[in-house]
Amino acid sequence: MFQLKGKYLISNLIFPVTGTFNLKDENAVINCTMWRGLNNYVFFTPQDGMKVVVTGRITVYPPRGNYQIDVRSMKPAGEGELQAAFERLKQKLKAEGLFDEERKTKNSILPK
Repeated sequence: MFQLKGKYLISNLIFPVTGTFNLKDENAVINCTMWRGLNNYVFFTPQDGMKVVVTGRITVYPPRGNYQIDVRSMKPAGEGELQAAFERLKQKLKAEGLFDEERKTKNSILPK
């Protein structure tokens, strides 16, 4: 296993369906695959242009002989991305009405 050093941008994202995307920086691009069982553990919604840090292993895609990264974990690069993901989730839950006052219940008395 290795961790890519630096912050890489996601592009050509088809993440929820097939788990494929590209990582690129100013000099290069590499194909990536993240299998469905592992992408269930990603706590944010990856989007094109988002900076991420990934951990995985280098594999070869046999039909084309291309190198790719078999991604094992992914997290946003930096606290700013993490905070942005949290805010998006909070807005989504608010839109669903989960923070409405009528949903709140009074505290019950705890047994002694």
